[in-house]
Amino acid sequence: MSFARRAPHRAALGVLLGAWMGSSTADAYNLAHVQGAPDVPLAWEEGAVLPWVVEHHGAPGVSFPVARAAVAASFEAWDAVETAALLFEEVSEYTEPGEVVDGINTLWWEVSDWAEDPEVIAVTAVSHYEDGTIVDADIAFNGAHFQWAVGEPGAIDLQSVATHEIGHLLGLDHSDAPGATMAAEYVPGETAPRSLTDDDRAGASALYPCPDADCGLPGAGCATAPGRGPGAWGLALALVLAGRRLRRGNAPRGAAWVLAAGLLGAPAPAAASVVGRATVLDVVARADVVVRARVASVEPYFDEGGRVRSLVTLDVQRSLRGGVGARLVLDRLGGTLDGLTTRVIGAPTFEVGQDLFLCLVAADDGEFAPVGLWQGRFVVDAARRAAFRPEDGNAPHLSLDTLEAAARAYSQARIHP
Repeated sequence: MSFARRAPHRAALGVLLGAWMGSSTADAYNLAHVQGAPDVPLAWEEGAVLPWVVEHHGAPGVSFPVARAAVAASFEAWDAVETAALLFEEVSEYTEPGEVVDGINTLWWEVSDWAEDPEVIAVTAVSHYEDGTIVDADIAFNGAHFQWAVGEPGAIDLQSVATHEIGHLLGLDHSDAPGATMAAEYVPGETAPRSLTDDDRAGASALYPCPDADCGLPGAGCATAPGRGPGAWGLALALVLAGRRLRRGNAPRGAAWVLAAGLLGAPAPAAASVVGRATVLDVVARADVVVRARVASVEPYFDEGGRVRSLVTLDVQRSLRGGVGARLVLDRLGGTLDGLTTRVIGAPTFEVGQDLFLCLVAADDGEFAPVGLWQGRFVVDAARRAAFRPEDGNAPHLSLDTLEAAARAYSQARIHP
């Protein structure tokens, strides 16, 4: 994404990969930044060896050896960038299930208690300091609701997704270049994203420049630390299914996914977009709870793994669906405490005093989560009787009356099908 201009918002008849934020450069690639600080990019410490490991059980539908090989190939694609100073190391220290700030970037599959919208295919929790230095990043794939594959027609190709993810791991956001690995669109079964384009390589080289043009290691990237075990990971993949077509046993036909800050509904620039958009009404229709609420408090705390979570207390002004009480508390991964920030790329942030229109869905862990990561969170402009999503950039505001009427209409439809 870009603060100066909008990257493609091709919200889908398919999947949305959430990862907002980024700063535009002269090229089409974009760099991720500290929230609220567009001049502070996210990046690993110069010269750091980036350790990675994949869950030893493999993925639903993919055995461990196949999953490991696919992810290793994804890392090799980035390692081969001759003008980027990159150091990767495969390690064997797998911390189940990868929810610990330990400096080891773990890729794992959650097969039971998925804590986000069930339509979200994967999320990555990144922990970093105020200066943008990344210290840990773990990615959770949705193994509770999706099957995975390698090279199967019409299926989610793990190697393609992992290659894209690793770009986020490095600090790259989505690219404006059509066909780039870091571009915001992916079609199930497609394997082209496994191979980096010139734009992808330029982005990595801009973020991790070599002291000389070829890093002194012809054909093999700047350096590759010797491996010590299984591996995998990636930073900001938040694939969200706008329909329910990629659920287990229900593969799509000709469906397209949009990887990244797509929007459901409100128009926005759609450079090179060739797929239809889902509508904001789809977000409203999928919600189990729809409320107008004000953020009363945000209380960050450390979980057992050292990640920052936040208790977001909402004063409910109007309940349009779901019958919640006067107060609603969301327990969300993400926040800042004692100089450490944990953030799920693509998930919304909450600030005290915000007036919100929220569309929430029940997650497997019993908590409520915004529909489609950030897509279910609208900031209300009371003076204009309108609502907007900051992630949508310059897209027109939406009528608050229309949103509320839609919530009521869909609620009636659920009662009287």
